[in-house]
Amino acid sequence: MTSLIQRLLPIDAFKETLLRFPLPVACSLYLFGLMVLVIHDVVDIDKQLDVIGQQFVLAACGYLWFVITRLIASGLGWNKFREYAMAMGIFALLAWQVFSREGETLLWLLVPLFAALFLSVSSAPFIRGRFDDATWGFSVHLYHGALFAALAGVLWGGGISISLASIEYLFRADIPSELYGDIWSACLLVLAPLYALTYANDPDHFLQPELNLSAYENFIVQKVLAP
Repeated sequence: MTSLIQRLLPIDAFKETLLRFPLPVACSLYLFGLMVLVIHDVVDIDKQLDVIGQQFVLAACGYLWFVITRLIASGLGWNKFREYAMAMGIFALLAWQVFSREGETLLWLLVPLFAALFLSVSSAPFIRGRFDDATWGFSVHLYHGALFAALAGVLWGGGISISLASIEYLFRADIPSELYGDIWSACLLVLAPLYALTYANDPDHFLQPELNLSAYENFIVQKVLAP
């Protein structure tokens, strides 16, 4: 059982990720907390749709922006003060843009902004210029990791939900429907982003791009998807 948990949850990699990317993890946790409040009707989404939408947009884009800033700082050798000054300064401008928009205008801001940030992550460490092999190797590794992170989130959410549904059916247990929402929110808004961040390692390691699967990826492919 311990070996199985270690394969599915790379704890050491998660610890390293938390230390290296504290701001993106904070955005991820904020999204999760906001979703829990909506699921449990603590906030009225019908009356506060614009405010909730603004916070979702800001946290989602902030997650990517803080990843980009960390990678730029690593590539240029910035100290923490310079990195956080740039990160929080641009984030403040982003917050001003987000909270000045509502409804469809907010959506029109989110879609291109999120896409631009998502596509910029892979080039962030190479702002000073590097070999093409390093850029492409890091890009392949990063987006391949993002796909596996999304898959891992879906498998975790689906697996736990099926287990709860089985318990509910077999033992006639009364499991609140909100619990399923909490589980899916945790898996997709916390666990999957955390998996994705484990791939944002030092880009110098990808001068010769290779797609080596990690232990939990091997387990997902061989023990879950293949059967």
